Amino acid sequence: MGIADKSNDITNHLWVVAGDGENQKGQITEARRFASKYMMNNLTYIIDLNHLQISGDTADIMPVNLRAEFEASSWEVISVDGHDLSALYQAMRPEGQNRPRLILASTVMGKGVSFMENKAGFHGRALKEDELKQALAELGVEDNMEILARERKNYLHSKKQNFREEPVYNLLNPGEAVTYSTDHTGDNRSAWGQALVSLAEANPDNLPLVFDCDLSGSVKTASFAKKYPGHFFQTGIMEHHTATMAGSSTLADKVAFWSDFGVFAADETFNQHRLNDINHTNLKVVATHCGLDVGPDGKTHHCIKYVGLMRALPNYRTIVPADPNQTDRAVRHAASNPGNYFIAMGRSKLQVITKQDGTPFFDENYEFVYGAADYFRSGTDVAILAMGPTCTNAVQASELLEAGGISTAVLGVSCPTELSEDFIDSLLEFKHIFTVEDHDTKTGLGAGIALALSERGNTPPLTRIGVTHYGASGNAEDLYTLQGLQPEQIVEAVVEKLT
Repeated sequence: MGIADKSNDITNHLWVVAGDGENQKGQITEARRFASKYMMNNLTYIIDLNHLQISGDTADIMPVNLRAEFEASSWEVISVDGHDLSALYQAMRPEGQNRPRLILASTVMGKGVSFMENKAGFHGRALKEDELKQALAELGVEDNMEILARERKNYLHSKKQNFREEPVYNLLNPGEAVTYSTDHTGDNRSAWGQALVSLAEANPDNLPLVFDCDLSGSVKTASFAKKYPGHFFQTGIMEHHTATMAGSSTLADKVAFWSDFGVFAADETFNQHRLNDINHTNLKVVATHCGLDVGPDGKTHHCIKYVGLMRALPNYRTIVPADPNQTDRAVRHAASNPGNYFIAMGRSKLQVITKQDGTPFFDENYEFVYGAADYFRSGTDVAILAMGPTCTNAVQASELLEAGGISTAVLGVSCPTELSEDFIDSLLEFKHIFTVEDHDTKTGLGAGIALALSERGNTPPLTRIGVTHYGASGNAEDLYTLQGLQPEQIVEAVVEKLT
């Protein structure tokens, strides 16, 4: 939120309070480095230095030299008596602050209550009723807990399960869509990068914030960084902090994009997305190099479970565009609509998806509608459902199947976590349903279709084609062959199931 205010030329000051034990976390180290790099003189970090955490003394559990570490990161460090409110107030005053400031506020945990002082056991244990009465008496505080408990119970019973109202989000003007011609062969990530610059040009007074983790050339945010350096933030390989910071910045009236390789944008930072989901942020994550399509980087970098991860977050919307044209529309849709979006794409260049007449399927008249399936080819015998780069393979397979007398419908499912009842009902007329995906079949599109069909009862059989084991390091086409994702292999799978 502090970096969003600085980008908006707002002079707000941010005070953050934390305990000393939690500063053992690596994510706080990442945040400390970022604040130093960007000279966040609008940030004061107050640590309650009581030397205790759940299991005992912080020095025994995991010692951290807070003063030395923060001073090494060029922070201003002030030590005060945390029980001296006057001294604490003076340290918190931001006048003359020219860099991020740390206040080490030395305290006694449980101070003022004889049986609680410096007792780690009370870090996470509520007081028993008799202990509470004694503590309140020693502190000289009125014991009105029965009244408060009754009011709290009445309050909880009067509210819905979700107590938090939806925030009002800042949104972008989507600008003018770009339609790539059928002779264009390009990757979705380049279409994303061009759409990002186009969005900035369409919103000169409301520029988005863009966060990058040392991959701007690969994820195609470099052009934006060159044109709008004041709204581009390079964080190195500090993904955990970046995911959290990018999300929280949207609660300070900004639209934020974070682009990274899928394995970092989804697998490594799932908990940060969970927190963004809980806090109803407005983050647009663009994950490139997803699936086996990242190829030579090997199994450690093959992001093949992102649909399942995002499906577990109730407020995230997931989009897996089929080609550069749909990528352009998906990015503009996410920028101009509220909430968290996860847009996933591969690395390789793709053909433009066409209609049967050879013109671009996602043409100038196409409007992206979240949750809508795209009927690339019509048919009556079988339906092939595909997402992302496998859409091209599915269309090619359908042409081979049609030549063999099997009427084949091909549907692009760009929103695999949003399967409407009407869409599922439309599949019931086919003899067999196939899903094709560069993704783990147990957690991806096929898994979602299987779950939806299981709730219908009497449905056509389903065959899931996709990634069934970790891939090797190699050319993406070879890896597709090893997993049965090539057009000819899809045809073989269909024919086998129908005979």
